[in-house]
Amino acid sequence: MNERCGERRGLARWVSRFVLLMAAATAWDSVNAQERSWRRLQQDAEKAIAERRFDEAEKLLKAAVSVAETRVGGEDRMVLSLAVLAEVYRQQQKYPDAEAALGQALAVQEKKFGPDHPVVAETLTSLGVLYYAQGKYAESERAAKRALAIGEKAFGPDALQVGTSVNNLAEVYYLRGRYADSEQLFKRALAILEKHLGPDDSQVAVAVNNLGEFYYLRERYSDAEPLLRRALAIREQALGPEHQDTVRTREYVAALEERKQRPSKQPSREIGRTTGGTSPAAGKHDNRARGKAGAPGAAQDVIVWVVAGAAIGAVVWFGVGALWRALRRS
Repeated sequence: MNERCGERRGLARWVSRFVLLMAAATAWDSVNAQERSWRRLQQDAEKAIAERRFDEAEKLLKAAVSVAETRVGGEDRMVLSLAVLAEVYRQQQKYPDAEAALGQALAVQEKKFGPDHPVVAETLTSLGVLYYAQGKYAESERAAKRALAIGEKAFGPDALQVGTSVNNLAEVYYLRGRYADSEQLFKRALAILEKHLGPDDSQVAVAVNNLGEFYYLRERYSDAEPLLRRALAIREQALGPEHQDTVRTREYVAALEERKQRPSKQPSREIGRTTGGTSPAAGKHDNRARGKAGAPGAAQDVIVWVVAGAAIGAVVWFGVGALWRALRRS
């Protein structure tokens, strides 16, 4: 009798373990299926973005968000899909939709990592640039300040990771008339990038150009000229003579030359009207905020956009590229 009871208990334990194993295997298969589905949607969206089929990319990315939402541990994938979706919206100037996507990504990150994690700062930076593009300078300033505070706490005040926030806060201060603070931050951004990237990096050229444009717009032409000539030399080497950023800096240098020849008159050219610059706020605010003849028709460069790997084929927010590459390796 006791032997039979022992056999039954052993059989029950075996059946219980088998059921657990089968449940785990089923769950694992489900996770794998979700992962395959998410990756396929994300990759198809990348292709659509590269071909500028934004409506199709939007549908694919929304589907990718839904899949990631139901996946165990899918927060990083969800954030990536939302960030790229926000960029798709930004490309189409659907700013409220882009804000909503980034706000959702921010909420996911804050819940998973806490409000002071560096990944939160990356999304705040993106939100700040989006606000900047719409002329929401108070909101942009708050986002940039918070991102900068997080970065300084996590990495230190002179770390490469804080350079973006420093530059973007300088942009906002300029547009809000805080010129002395803006100048100091532009100088700080340049010093940070030079320290970590060297004097001839293309990102250093952005910071050099920004400071040069700042001096030009403040009519400090003798300060502006060496910086703009340096930015032009770097960009011609790194980007090529026909790149829009190179062309735009060359227009500034040409305007300075024209000013030397006609010192009593404003330059006849309107810088940046055809090239558009690289800032997401291009053409949105300069007439209102700067009000100077010969000033650019595009905003200064914002050091925030990076190409997130060759396969993505679209410019997305800072940090997304590293996240996508990590997910691909996993």
